[in-house]
Amino acid sequence: MVPSETTIWTPIAQTLGFVLLLSATSLAQTTQEAEPIEALAARAEAEVAKQKTSITRRIKRAIDVFTRDSGANGFEDIKKQRRRIEALGRAAVDDLIKHLSSNQSVRVQSEVTELLRTALKGGALPRHSSALLSLAESKDSHRAAAAWSILGSTADARLISPARAAAATGSAPAVRAAALLALAELKDPDAAELWAAALGSPEPAVREAALDAISLAAEVSLLKATVKAVADGVPAVSLAALKALGSFRDSIDAIRKLHSTLELRDQVKIGAALTSLERIDKRELSGKYLRDCVSRQVNSYAVRYQAAQVLKRMGDDFGMLRLASPL
Repeated sequence: MVPSETTIWTPIAQTLGFVLLLSATSLAQTTQEAEPIEALAARAEAEVAKQKTSITRRIKRAIDVFTRDSGANGFEDIKKQRRRIEALGRAAVDDLIKHLSSNQSVRVQSEVTELLRTALKGGALPRHSSALLSLAESKDSHRAAAAWSILGSTADARLISPARAAAATGSAPAVRAAALLALAELKDPDAAELWAAALGSPEPAVREAALDAISLAAEVSLLKATVKAVADGVPAVSLAALKALGSFRDSIDAIRKLHSTLELRDQVKIGAALTSLERIDKRELSGKYLRDCVSRQVNSYAVRYQAAQVLKRMGDDFGMLRLASPL
């Protein structure tokens, strides 16, 4: 049987009709989707604005908590607010910088400084660095010092040049101190000369900051100057020098100075020396001094316990038991 013309064309017509139907449906969907895409962009923009407003409110609430006097319950509230702001990460940076710029409370500035150091650790957006550099030139020395502390945490080598200028000619000891420490965090390869000069400063805060920077950088070229600084008449500076000696792990001179400190009657210095000896962790050189000197010289249970813990971590159980026994 020969198929008729109608029989032949009917399937073709059906196929063409189906294709046309699909095309019309697709065109209709495209036409319908054009408007929702624009609406989606508008909703996204509105959502961003909403999130920014929410962040601003959260930070304002935290600042209010930081401002209030803190008792036992207040301290817990402060910790809770810190965690909430830290969870926001870099989204909180713009608002935090504004509060650092405007708030006069030293407590708030200290809290905001630590939050910004955490948020910007390892890098900052150009606008953030620019805003903080402007703050670093503030006549308010506490605010300027806070800005340098934050900039140091970014580890941005482009900030080394302005940090060197602030460390050399800072208008206030606090600003110079913060810039000196920032140079260590920024890993300035030529900062040793500035730290060495700072050790001769009449300002204790500047000398202490230089020693903290030397400790952080483990600047071997300044080992002798650090040993000499142990004899500084200002206790905070002397303790900073003892702490710095702990960064020179392979230096016999550093170990000798720490051992000689164990012979003193100053239990605070002995405690600092113990901390540094633990960092150096040379059991074969320090075990005897810890056992003999501390057991003979120290009447403080806290320091004896610290020495016992050091010996325990060094694997000297006998010495540990000796120091932990009653006086």
